[in-house]
Amino acid sequence: MCLHSYQTKFMEPFSASWYEAVSPLPKDLGDLMSGLLLHRVQENCPVFLSRRKHLPLQSIFKVYDANSQLLQTHDAPLNAAAILEAAQQRQMDHGNGKWWSEQQSGKWWS
Repeated sequence: MCLHSYQTKFMEPFSASWYEAVSPLPKDLGDLMSGLLLHRVQENCPVFLSRRKHLPLQSIFKVYDANSQLLQTHDAPLNAAAILEAAQQRQMDHGNGKWWSEQQSGKWWS
């Protein structure tokens, strides 16, 4: 079993700056995926970054430039207010025990 977070976007709470961090595919996970049979790639599929070249996966992965920045700051998304409002609501619900009752019923996300 493997778990990898390729991209994370978040707001730094003190400055309200938005960041995007990218973590290219690690070599060991790329090696594992290279052994899988890739039948087809969806048209206009985004190309993801990888730490190494994996020939069987070259249609979906490219080797990243080690001199490029993997953490970038950018303007807030258009729905930033809605994201913050939803996060505040989840935090308030968590304080009221709502999160626990939803967890027990099998509902994890609102």
